[in-house]
Order: sequence, then structure tokens, then C-alpha cells
Amino acid sequence: MNTLVAEARHSLAAAWLLARGDRTAYGLMNLSEDGFWRSFAAILPALPLYLYTIDVGQRLETASGSGEPPSTLLTVLSLLIQWVTWPLLIAAIGKPLGWGANFVRYMVAFNWSSVYVIGVMLPPLMLYDTGLIGRDAMGILGLVSMAAALWIRWIVAVTGLQVSGFVAAALVLGELLLSLGTDAVIG
Repeated sequence: MNTLVAEARHSLAAAWLLARGDRTAYGLMNLSEDGFWRSFAAILPALPLYLYTIDVGQRLETASGSGEPPSTLLTVLSLLIQWVTWPLLIAAIGKPLGWGANFVRYMVAFNWSSVYVIGVMLPPLMLYDTGLIGRDAMGILGLVSMAAALWIRWIVAVTGLQVSGFVAAALVLGELLLSLGTDAVIG
């Protein structure tokens, strides 16, 4: 793959196929060491989506009077910390648990699929933001979106690391706890 843009296009297409359960998607991804480092560029298409979710979340917190929402800068800092910490944790526990050979494959898929993980969270927020649904409906649809995001993470863990469904579920829970914990500490 000659350019990062072409690689991103192929990898995002592959991540979409993978989210649908197509394990052949790994053949479209650059699973080399260079591809590993380049996969962190997935933050570029994910960041605007993430910033939108932050904006809507901050307006919801302000409207509910639940206190001062964290600044956008702090929330982005939380994302960046998570973006670096998760690979370090997986690298640290992966080798002793026998996942070392699949680390790059997993992280490439994990990073590129992050665009879709954030993307599936958007519809309820957008429907609420445009006034088409109320806060309660947004909450219910948000739970469905969260389930879809967790499902994508689970598929990536099962297929990327080639672990059991139980281990993949534990990893998804671990990543979710890292996200919530980082947000709580930063926010």
C-alpha cells in the first residue's frame, strides 16, 4: 500500500467486514510492523466523531444541571491516554498469555475498528441533537449502540488475538473499565 490514505481506505473497509464477522478481512489490512504503527492514524477519522459525542454529552450535562462538564481538552486527553495505554496493557499481558504472535494483528484491527465503534454510538446522539427523539429514547437507543460497539470489540478480540469468547469478553470489559476509569480520573 503506497499511501496512508489508501491503507486507511483498505483498512476501514476491512474493519467494516470484520465487524460483520468476516474473518477474511484481515487479508485487506497491513499487518506488518509498519502497518501496526500506521493503524494509529485511525484516530484521525475517529476524532471528529468523538468530538461530536463530547459536544452532545456536554450539552446534555449542562441542560440537566449535573454540574460543570469536563472540558473538551481534558476529554480528548482522556482519549489519547486510552489510545496509548490499551496497546501497552495488551502487550504486557499478551506475551505471558501466549497472544504475542497475534498482537500486531489485533491492534491493527482494534485501531481501525475504533472508527466504527465510535460511529455506532452516533445515531442516537444525532437523532436527539436534531430533536427527532427525546432523552429517554436516546438512552434506550444508546444502550443498543453500546451493545453494537461492544460486539465489534468482542469480534476483534476473538479473531485478532484468536482467544475464546470468554477471554474476549474479559478484554472488552477491561477496555471499557479503562475508558470509564480514565474519564473519571481526567474528568
